[in-house]
Amino acid sequence: MKLLSAILVVLTSFSAFAGGGATGKEDVLFSLAIVAFLTLLLGLVYLSDFVNKIRKDKDYREHLRTHTIHLINTVRIIFQKEKQDENEKRIDLAVSLDFNN
Repeated sequence: MKLLSAILVVLTSFSAFAGGGATGKEDVLFSLAIVAFLTLLLGLVYLSDFVNKIRKDKDYREHLRTHTIHLINTVRIIFQKEKQDENEKRIDLAVSLDFNN
């Protein structure tokens, strides 16, 4: 199914300019709409394969879970570091205001 969808996208985009090419703006827009629809269809096929793989393969689910947890922890560390830097700046400002008084 993926190969068939890929072939349809290629043939449609090629046939849009075959025989002298597209002559008007409407022809180009129609051809682009067909290519976009077929690309969307191909994306849905890949998405369904991905979902089926997740549902059937327990090791793949654990692999995705591990990587997701690692990514979330990395983002959390980055935001905690930025928040800590902001708190240090506030403390520095408060200390400098106290020394001026």
